[in-house]
Amino acid sequence: MILASQLVFFTCIWITLMPNASAVAEIKTPHPRCSSSMEQTRYSKQETRMRKEDSSKVWPLKYKQILHIEDHDFAMRPGFGGSPVPVGIDVQVESIDSISEVDMDFTMTFYLRHYWKDERLAFPSKTNKSMTFDHRLIKKIWVPDIFFVHSKRSFIHDTTVENIMLRVHPDGSVLFSVRITVSAMCFMDFSRFPLDTQNCSLELESYAYNEEDLMLYWKHGNKSLNTDEHISLSQFFIEEFSASSGFAFYSSTGWYNRLFINFVLRRHIFFFVLQTYFPAMLMVMLSWVSFWIDRRAVPARVSLGITTVLTMSTILSGVSASMPQVSYIKAVDVYLWVSSLFVFLSVIEYAAVNYLTTVEERKRFKKTRKISRMYSIEATQAMAFDGCYHDYKTDMDQTSFSLHSEEDALQGRCIGNLSADSPRIQRRKSLGGQCPSGTARSGLPTAVSSYSQGMRPLEAGATLVPPAGTPLPGRSHGPLGSSQGAGNIGGSLHPGAHVRTGCSGRRRLAAARIPYRRKDLLGFSGVGPGVAEARRPVALILLLGNFQFACPHCLVLKTAMPKKARPAGDGKEQGPVPKQVKVEAACGPSSPLNFDSPSGLFESFISPIKTETFFKEFWEQKPLLIQRDDPALATYYQSLFRLSDLKSLCSWGIYYGRDVNVCRCVHGKKKVLNKDGRVHFLQLRQDFDQKRATIQFHQPQRFKDELWRIQEKLECYFGSLVGSNVYITPAGAQGLPPHYDDVEVFILQLEGEKHWRLYQPTVPLAREYSVEAEDRIGRPTHEFTLKPGDLLYFPRGTIHQADTPEGLAHSTHVTISTYQSSSWGDFLLDTISGLVFDTAKADVALRAGIPRQLLLQAESTAVATRLSGFLRMLADRLEGTKELPSADMKKDFAMNRLPPYYMGDRAKLVAPGGQLPGLDSTVRLQFRDHVVLTVGPYQDPSDETRGEMVYVYHSLRNRRDTHMMGNEETESYGLRFPLSYMDALKQIWNSSAISVKDLKLTTDEEKQNLVLSLWTECLIQVV
Repeated sequence: MILASQLVFFTCIWITLMPNASAVAEIKTPHPRCSSSMEQTRYSKQETRMRKEDSSKVWPLKYKQILHIEDHDFAMRPGFGGSPVPVGIDVQVESIDSISEVDMDFTMTFYLRHYWKDERLAFPSKTNKSMTFDHRLIKKIWVPDIFFVHSKRSFIHDTTVENIMLRVHPDGSVLFSVRITVSAMCFMDFSRFPLDTQNCSLELESYAYNEEDLMLYWKHGNKSLNTDEHISLSQFFIEEFSASSGFAFYSSTGWYNRLFINFVLRRHIFFFVLQTYFPAMLMVMLSWVSFWIDRRAVPARVSLGITTVLTMSTILSGVSASMPQVSYIKAVDVYLWVSSLFVFLSVIEYAAVNYLTTVEERKRFKKTRKISRMYSIEATQAMAFDGCYHDYKTDMDQTSFSLHSEEDALQGRCIGNLSADSPRIQRRKSLGGQCPSGTARSGLPTAVSSYSQGMRPLEAGATLVPPAGTPLPGRSHGPLGSSQGAGNIGGSLHPGAHVRTGCSGRRRLAAARIPYRRKDLLGFSGVGPGVAEARRPVALILLLGNFQFACPHCLVLKTAMPKKARPAGDGKEQGPVPKQVKVEAACGPSSPLNFDSPSGLFESFISPIKTETFFKEFWEQKPLLIQRDDPALATYYQSLFRLSDLKSLCSWGIYYGRDVNVCRCVHGKKKVLNKDGRVHFLQLRQDFDQKRATIQFHQPQRFKDELWRIQEKLECYFGSLVGSNVYITPAGAQGLPPHYDDVEVFILQLEGEKHWRLYQPTVPLAREYSVEAEDRIGRPTHEFTLKPGDLLYFPRGTIHQADTPEGLAHSTHVTISTYQSSSWGDFLLDTISGLVFDTAKADVALRAGIPRQLLLQAESTAVATRLSGFLRMLADRLEGTKELPSADMKKDFAMNRLPPYYMGDRAKLVAPGGQLPGLDSTVRLQFRDHVVLTVGPYQDPSDETRGEMVYVYHSLRNRRDTHMMGNEETESYGLRFPLSYMDALKQIWNSSAISVKDLKLTTDEEKQNLVLSLWTECLIQVV
């Protein structure tokens, strides 16, 4: 029984161990093709146990066994000694990373795949599946030695491992794929740059095996080269990718197969148009601007020429830096050098013109011999302080004058002085005239202007006093005011004045070179009594030395040069009339309005209603209708704007939305019929006639001079911006629904008739525009028809609507509006911020913090009580405040209002003229209605401290074409002074004329700085 149980136990053990023994035997069984079986039996049990623990040690044995790596010598190519091994190639281009014109190369990333057959790697497989390996097998077998001809650098990507794949098929066919980035040469031709097209290629070749050992070919013909469809370059457009093949011969090693990856690049031109061509074109055009600059403006023309030349040099340098230094000419070089030549020639043109003009002046001076004999100066000395020669005809023209009477001379002096409300008189450029018989020609004296840097005639009737002891050539002299011989000093000396001497003949008064001192005002005055001929003003040439612009003693005078007046009805000549006076005189008879002053204009504007009656009974209270039966006034109103004016305005370039709105009222709502872009008159007239649309023209004062003239005076009168709109409505049509405005409205009926209905305001003195429905406004309080020449006023908030009656011609009216955002509430909002800031600096209570969580609380009773206390404190402080700080209102008014009405060159209006103010001068404010004086905050950028300064804003340089356009950018013009200058500025503002010495400033230097600053801004003049 015991033996039977032992036999059963050992039988179970044998059955259990038998499969493992067979498995071990299978592992130890040698490969039938293995040459040595002794090596396979060396493995001990310990090695078997270690192999089970680390299975990675099994695989090298397996692929070596399967691929017979150790059975062959893979240092030799397949089929060594026989026919060449064919190696197929295909390429997948992933990206073209960069194209460098400077280095003339390109960088490309691609997948390179090799196909060949090596029977030594064949292995048996029942499923005919291939085996794939990574880079670790490459070093143990033979692979083709492909390299890239003309490559500069290349590398195989190794993230996260080397990007290499090897795939072996059972029959020994091999696929070897690798991901490579190569930088290779590209021989570029830049002769047509940047309009060039470049042909680049990447060449593949075996390094060691010539055509007898290895044959390279494209695996799939032309389809062997594939590219990513998303490949793009910043400067190039890839036109074509192609594959080709050829041979290369080396004298020492023979012929080799070579494959080519070809691609064609066409450059994008738009980048170079923006960066090179367009800036160069602008520089050429900018250099041509100098042709329109006066040749005497040396700094302007020279700086402009040098700037454009340097800019062209910068553009040339920038293009050259991004290009290789080739020895041939590129297309961009031709363009840039031609542009540079144009710029250079514009500079040479100025030098040539200046030289030729100087030569001509010298010849002219040498021929006449008058200037050098009379004034002892050469042609080379006729220069202003800018160092340039001045036009002989403009600055040194010699004009003969007949003599005037004493009354005419006095009239010339009176006209020569400018009023505060009129623009400065502009000097003429030509002073030629005819000499009466028996009158010799005389040189026209001039003075040197420090501001315009030119020579200009002295002011008519100016009294010039020579330094003590200055002799008058050819005359005997006594003290000032005494008479010696035939003439005296102390009256007024006039051009071409003839002095009677002891003999019966006349001789011309000659001016000699006069010694000067910096503080002296040089000149002569007076002719002897008994001169029967009429006289005209004269002045002598002043030769100033050691000139400093900031010096208040330097003399700068300006004149309105007179010209021969036409005889009046009595045959007598009248005195000269300034240019602006002539313009207003010409317009006067045809204008029923009084433009002498802003108050006079408004009084004639609302005539026959008196100004006091208007502001007492109507202003901001109720409408006013003035119906006039005045044909002259109706004709004048019609000249302000008419339907036919739109044709010429459209040709100037006006646009829908900005300048013109086309609309009509449909069922109580405004329907806008605007097109896009520029307005064409035919389309506008078609909408007007066929669609019965109203044409609304915005701010016509930008184009119509007479409306500019009216609104500029009204802005001076109201101290508020004045805008206007023109409404042209066809018969039987209405443009706008019932609405009210936030402005005071004056309506002038220009053409046709218009039926108006006014309603009781729902919001008196409204602060915003609003449309009202018909069922809310009730019955009209006023209903009437306006005819040409009539005027209608109604306050802001008045609901109104208007239509053109049927059967009549179209209606045209202009709406002149003012007082927008000009209420006490607006002014309080403007001043309260500055007042709170100043009070907080002095009172610690306003600087204390608000209670915690105040902004989160809903109950505000306690806070309102505290704020009311603060407001009472501010009110107490306000009562003792002399200067109210203004944050925006004054500045905005000065920035956005119309410039002074002036017919002529606007640049001359803002050029300082007249005598340069000094300590002994008496000055007065001019353009008083266009100057605003205010106190405002100022923050020092150096230390970020905040203080107050006095600001003087003016509108002399404002642009008329942007007036009341809202979205147009505007600039502020003016001066800034320390707060200590306030009293002196008030003196100038509040007085008709004041001596500079009497200004309330500490030092004479401060007084000079103040008046010189105001004079350079054309805000004061010397009287």
